[in-house]
Amino acid sequence: MEKLHIMCNLFERQLQIIDGLMLGDGTLERRKPTHNASLKVHRCLRDISYRNWLAKELSSLLTPKSCYENEIFDKRTNRKYYHASFRSKCCPCLTPIYDRWYPNGIKSIPSDLKLNPLTLAVWFADDGSLYNPTNYALDMKFATHGFTAADVERLKDILQDYTRREFRVYYEKGQPTIRGFSDASRAVLRIIDDVFPSLDRKSEIWRANNYRLFHGKPIKPVCPRCTIGKVYSYGRTRKGVQKFKCVSCMHAFQSQYERSMHNVYYPTLSRP
Repeated sequence: MEKLHIMCNLFERQLQIIDGLMLGDGTLERRKPTHNASLKVHRCLRDISYRNWLAKELSSLLTPKSCYENEIFDKRTNRKYYHASFRSKCCPCLTPIYDRWYPNGIKSIPSDLKLNPLTLAVWFADDGSLYNPTNYALDMKFATHGFTAADVERLKDILQDYTRREFRVYYEKGQPTIRGFSDASRAVLRIIDDVFPSLDRKSEIWRANNYRLFHGKPIKPVCPRCTIGKVYSYGRTRKGVQKFKCVSCMHAFQSQYERSMHNVYYPTLSRP
């Protein structure tokens, strides 16, 4: 990446964003082998704020006419689709990135690809989706239809090494996708939350229910009497303090007392 940074004359942040776009919906094109490459991005019109964020971050690659809105008629669905797009100028600094992502003219995962919070955030903004099937469960999916099965397996391994969580490859109508469930999904959300771009329709899924989805089920305390039995919620006091009861010794206790010597012990979980 350092060598590429010197060759491209781009900021590290811009290279990270371009890597995220290449994992997602971004495309690098060269009209002829002797031409320099250009970057093209298409988004639906409702994501125009995200397109504008990308254009601002990559402004050194764009011209005043690079950003545009257009409509495309799809014969398959017999409908018009409205896009907010941009196409960069043909830049010498994009050509080595093209050679890195299209070594044989076909998009493939570079051997030196490394994930970071910004690259992961842009990838999720492009091709990620998040479902909330139950109150505390999460199902995260990355659409990877543009890559071969071997590339998707390698990309899954890169994602696992970076997040230290388990992800799996599933096939939907013959197309591979990468999926991670509750613990893996929350690990990704914690990584991308601070740097996630302007795309509210995705970020509000976890930010609207921040504690419940971001942290999972509340951690229940250990019974202060027997220290081994499982406890369950047992109502609240008049002051609104949560009460618990142990299924083993049937001891009832509060989560907090006015005197600190009576406060119960909560186990701590190691989180990234």
